[in-house]
Amino acid sequence: MNSKGQIESTKFFDNPYWFVIQTKPGDEHRAETHLLNQKIETFLPLLEIHQYSNGKMVQKIKPLFPNYIFARLDLKFHYYKVKWTRGVSKILGTGDGPVPISEKVIQLIKERAGKDNLVKLEP
Repeated sequence: MNSKGQIESTKFFDNPYWFVIQTKPGDEHRAETHLLNQKIETFLPLLEIHQYSNGKMVQKIKPLFPNYIFARLDLKFHYYKVKWTRGVSKILGTGDGPVPISEKVIQLIKERAGKDNLVKLEP
């Protein structure tokens, strides 16, 4: 982005890349739903945790990375759509704009997750 708030052309505008999307607190599922409605591929890895609630051990499913989801974006078409999507805070990057993450990172997390995106941690 330049000083006028306009996006400068970068090499990340030509093909879809994976980006980290910061969501508003607790809005991971809301942001994911709205992005999917816009035909944007998302990935929200989940984690099964056990915690005490009212003296009982309860199983809960929570995001592996609270307040963050992954989305495959072609910035040329998706930047402003994503930026103004309900539940989205911002696309992570530097002062120069959004920065993609490696496809290998996503594949590694997906390999650890099942069909329901539930990541299995080793004991």
